[in-house]
Amino acid sequence: KNLQVDLRFFALRWIRLWFAHEFALPDLLVVWDFLLCVEHRMVWVRYLCLSLLLLKRKQLLQSDFSHSVRILLNSRDSIQVHQLLKLALSLNSPTTAPSKS
Repeated sequence: KNLQVDLRFFALRWIRLWFAHEFALPDLLVVWDFLLCVEHRMVWVRYLCLSLLLLKRKQLLQSDFSHSVRILLNSRDSIQVHQLLKLALSLNSPTTAPSKS
C-alpha cells in the first residue's frame, strides 16, 4: 500500500527535535539519555525513526493518507519508549538482540 506520505511531514520533525514532540517528558528523557550515551548519535536517531515506523506499521497499513499523518505525528500515547529502544537495539545488531519475552 502506497500512501505517498512524504518524509518531510514527520521524519524531519523527529530528527531535528530529537523526538521532543513525540513523547511525554519522562519518556523523552529516557530517549535523550540513550542518545547522549551512544556513539554515532545520528545513526541511532535513524534507528529510532525506523523503530517508530515499524511499531506503527499495522496502524499505518489500515489508514488513509490523513489518518496516517496523524498517526506519524502523535506517538505520546501509543508507543512504549522501552519497546522503541529495544527494537532500535535489535535493528542495529540483529544477532545479539534481546529475545522477545
